[in-house]
Amino acid sequence: MILLDTSFLIELLSEREAALMKARQIDEESKAISSITLYELFIGAQRLKKVTDIEEMCETMEIIAPDERIAKRAAFLQRAAKTTATNILVFPM
Repeated sequence: MILLDTSFLIELLSEREAALMKARQIDEESKAISSITLYELFIGAQRLKKVTDIEEMCETMEIIAPDERIAKRAAFLQRAAKTTATNILVFPM
């Protein structure tokens, strides 16, 4: 299972080429997002009127409650995103 982060999903919803390429690479993998990621997406979606887009995208993903493991992964993703040229990071759970 691949845990997707908010930055990647925003890039995907914005149809940025790098995100679309990464999405094609992980297409066959099962995907999940944390409930915190879902919360963050809906905050932006209300402003951009993309609520339906997010609801449709999330139909194919497992929504999981954050725990210690997710908190550690989120911290790692945040650090990695700051040190790379791209925010497109996905990690197996």
